[in-house]
Amino acid sequence: MRYNEHDVRLLEGIYEWMRPWAKVHLNMNEFTGSSWACPHCGSSNIIKRGFQHNLSTRYQKYVCNDCRAWSTGTNNLLDARVGVK
Repeated sequence: MRYNEHDVRLLEGIYEWMRPWAKVHLNMNEFTGSSWACPHCGSSNIIKRGFQHNLSTRYQKYVCNDCRAWSTGTNNLLDARVGVK
């Protein structure tokens, strides 16, 4: 167990170092337990900034003021059952 704890700490550092080059990231909200935070860095300093449109959907877009990453909400704003997916 001691070896595994040390291994995890090392891999966390490597992940943080390589993170800027990765195209796909872990959703940091899974680790913070928050649903209103940036999925890239976990910061709660996000603001609404426009919409993502398709033929039958409309999602709120957000931008993080800390890491400048963009993300999209999960609720279809055109659906009568907002929040149910």
